Amino acid sequence: MRDSRKFFLIVIGLCFAGALIGIIAMEVTEHLARLDLPPEMQTPEAIQKNYDGAVCLSCDLNKFAFGFFGFGFGFLFLVFWGIYEVVLGPRTILFSDDTEQ
Repeated sequence: MRDSRKFFLIVIGLCFAGALIGIIAMEVTEHLARLDLPPEMQTPEAIQKNYDGAVCLSCDLNKFAFGFFGFGFGFLFLVFWGIYEVVLGPRTILFSDDTEQ
């Protein structure tokens, strides 16, 4: 596998993994913030009334940002990789050897 393909695979993998890890981390943070509330405030009605549905507002915003930018950059690099492969000529995209024909 050529170094350029390794680069694209690593960058795309990091983008998607970063997005998923960020989303999961923000979900866990929101859950932990809800658990830190007093027992009478942990009901959905109390959270909706006092916190407008989100105990940790930055968790929701960060979750959206991680997902939007992580998946966005991942798909952008997929497009760049496709353009790169088309410009260099017809080759198989994944798992090809380095021999020239």
